[in-house]
Amino acid sequence: MTLLEPSQEVVAFLSKLQGVRIGGEQIETGALLDVIDPSFGTRATQVALGNADHINDAVSAARAALQGPWGSMTAHDTGRIGQRGSHQRCCQRCARCTARTVGQYDGP
Repeated sequence: MTLLEPSQEVVAFLSKLQGVRIGGEQIETGALLDVIDPSFGTRATQVALGNADHINDAVSAARAALQGPWGSMTAHDTGRIGQRGSHQRCCQRCARCTARTVGQYDGP
């Protein structure tokens, strides 16, 4: 089996600290978690590690978002928003998975 090296785009993405965003705001958590690449057993990147308060804040923000325009959008519409800042093929897969999870899947 041949292992593929990650693309430059992936390496660039992973070289940036992946923080926590809650309610559209970047949150400094003060703690980091290593993400291990299972193919090589090496650290791929680090992500911010939240705590119980961050989880509670995120749940509150998600519930508030569902009361606004986001909650009345179709899975197709929310998927299109997600595509604006990410790779299209990846987002389409993510949108389909998310839509299936929440039961609002309306596409092929």
